[in-house]
Amino acid sequence: MQSVTEEQLFQTFRPLCSALATKPTLPILKKLGQKIQIHNGKELCRIEEYIIFPMQLYLKTPTLPENYTLAVFEFVTKFYQKTPLSSKFVFKDVISSLLVMSMGQEKLSEDFKSAFSKLVVSLVKNSNEEVRNYIYDEEMKLPLGHLVFQSLEWAEQDEARQVVLESFSILECLLVNQDDTLYYNKFVDRFCPMLPGITTRLVKAMKRSFPSQSHKIKSKCLQLWSNSVTSLMQDDNIDTLGKNIVENPNLSRSETLNDPKWIGKAQDHLYQHVQMFVDLTVHPQSMIRESLFDLCKALNKLSWNALQNTR
Repeated sequence: MQSVTEEQLFQTFRPLCSALATKPTLPILKKLGQKIQIHNGKELCRIEEYIIFPMQLYLKTPTLPENYTLAVFEFVTKFYQKTPLSSKFVFKDVISSLLVMSMGQEKLSEDFKSAFSKLVVSLVKNSNEEVRNYIYDEEMKLPLGHLVFQSLEWAEQDEARQVVLESFSILECLLVNQDDTLYYNKFVDRFCPMLPGITTRLVKAMKRSFPSQSHKIKSKCLQLWSNSVTSLMQDDNIDTLGKNIVENPNLSRSETLNDPKWIGKAQDHLYQHVQMFVDLTVHPQSMIRESLFDLCKALNKLSWNALQNTR
């Protein structure tokens, strides 16, 4: 039996994609979205770049009202919930366009920030191993840094609780543990220099007050602080006993984590944060106390020597 070619697979989508590439409208985008939802995910993966192309084209020059831009965000989000992201080019191009859009406007709406965060999370979570590995490449160093700190800035400054929580989801989906051996070392290289800034932003966000349910934000800040710190500043990564890295192959190859001066400054910096957390031991909200307890357990288990000054 002769296999179906990519050209044949794309035939049913071609008229709608061509229309969106030349003169995008919301009704046509919705029709394309409906077709996508009833189509086979494996087949969509083969024609991923064909279908996403009109979205990439629009995101580079988003000239229509915001409701169309948000509809494009939603389309791409749902598309990659249906099929894996397998194109490094698509990932970099979409992320670059998103960052340009976020920096090119004086005031962004709450809807924009929420849809932005959901889209980024969808791209990261649904990327295949090759793309996930690429996310932490040297080539993505600057976009990745901008993405992390843009989302944390929203979490620190936005008044809408939902925007804050969704902004946190970007950092959350980018964190990696040692089980992900394919790209863990590259993650360490990218995120170690950002750790002081990340933890500082999280502490600032944790200090904020909201009219209702601010304890959920404080709890999420504690969780992300713990996950960020223990994924990097853990005993398996740091030569706390003075051994040469050649003698201990389990140590991270990250230059940052093998710099005693950087380690010392990071330990002092994180110690100051832990001192601030002490007051939370008697917080009236049990969710916050539980998150603090989980943080302490994680530090004891993963960073007993690396962060011995916080004991």
